[in-house]
Amino acid sequence: MTAMPPAAEPEPVPVVVELTGVTFPAAFPCLPEALAALWRAMQVLPLGDLQHDWFGYYLTRENAADHVARALARDGDLALSFVLPGSSQQHLLRVWCAPSVEP
Repeated sequence: MTAMPPAAEPEPVPVVVELTGVTFPAAFPCLPEALAALWRAMQVLPLGDLQHDWFGYYLTRENAADHVARALARDGDLALSFVLPGSSQQHLLRVWCAPSVEP
């Protein structure tokens, strides 16, 4: 029985991320880099313990980029809401595919 060749790594997908009302949209060459930047930005926010733990898990777990990539393929974008303590304003963690640039 011959072994199957290892699966090819998917091509990096450029994405744009934003924390609405907190950060401006920022483009990244690939999802893992974008998710790491989102988590760094969220760590300085005054999130409650539950929100901090949930977003930390969602953005840093082993298969986080795969999970978000599936959401992007299925829905075209990802939007997760959060509210900062002492505010009623809803913010969104947003991820979407960067527009392609034709040469």
